[in-house]
Amino acid sequence: MKTFWYYVKQMFIPIMYLFIFDIIALGILCIGDNLIALKVILLLVSLGFYAFILGAVFYKDGQAAYKVRIANDLSREQIIKTGKDIPLKLNEEYKPWKGFLIGAINCIPLVIFMLIHVILTAGKDPVTATNTCGAIAALIYIAFFAFMQVNSTVALTATAYYFVFIAVPIFIAIPGVCYYLGGRKIELQQQQIKEKHRMIYGDKS
Repeated sequence: MKTFWYYVKQMFIPIMYLFIFDIIALGILCIGDNLIALKVILLLVSLGFYAFILGAVFYKDGQAAYKVRIANDLSREQIIKTGKDIPLKLNEEYKPWKGFLIGAINCIPLVIFMLIHVILTAGKDPVTATNTCGAIAALIYIAFFAFMQVNSTVALTATAYYFVFIAVPIFIAIPGVCYYLGGRKIELQQQQIKEKHRMIYGDKS
């Protein structure tokens, strides 16, 4: 149960920032259709800024998680030496794949709504099919889907909502890579400290 709530908590920040940039995207879409190029540029800038923030958050999370791993390793040594039952922060501990998993979890609402959308529109005319679930998914992830609506005069078909899946690789790759790089930075720092320690005190110290 603790693991479940840990990952639920990790979903909060990406979704919170997504909500903010969804509002920005909706504001950009309110610009007139005579300025479509401007709308596309602003949407790209907004999405890029969201990706930057998301990356920065997970980069720091990776660093913090690796420090937890270091603390846990020290506690494990004490457990072996003393036999004491020392609590470990296992959920918070760094794992190279954890950032990718957290990113994937943030795509769960999208996958659920789009799966229902696929079922409801299967075998139907994409122009006249009911797109309620697809529209909900598009609204939740409008920061990504907005590019399909830069021209408000063009009606969306059932197949157009599949564009929202572009959020999936972005949500998985950016947190995963940045989390890994953050942890890797602390790992390299620890290796440098151990190397300097070895050079000063020798292998026996």
